[in-house]
Amino acid sequence: MRTLDWRGLMRAGLRDLGLTPAEFWQLTPADLLIMLGLDGGPPALNRARLEELAAAWPDGPGPGIAPAAPGAGPSAPSDPTHSTEVSDE
Repeated sequence: MRTLDWRGLMRAGLRDLGLTPAEFWQLTPADLLIMLGLDGGPPALNRARLEELAAAWPDGPGPGIAPAAPGAGPSAPSDPTHSTEVSDE
């Protein structure tokens, strides 16, 4: 039978992941291992990887879509049946 290092798991959950005691005790050991990236799957997304992805795939208009004018907000609905105005009738 395999024993669990509860002290180490609690330290990792409470200190490293910032879980509250209630949140920690609601997890199964498998859940905690996944959150810690120790399940053998790909590592969790960290800031460095996020910045790498953002540089490779910057946000912006799609192909054939002109960028919005500076300060332009959402346009008004063109269909009068979807108006947000209230009638006094």
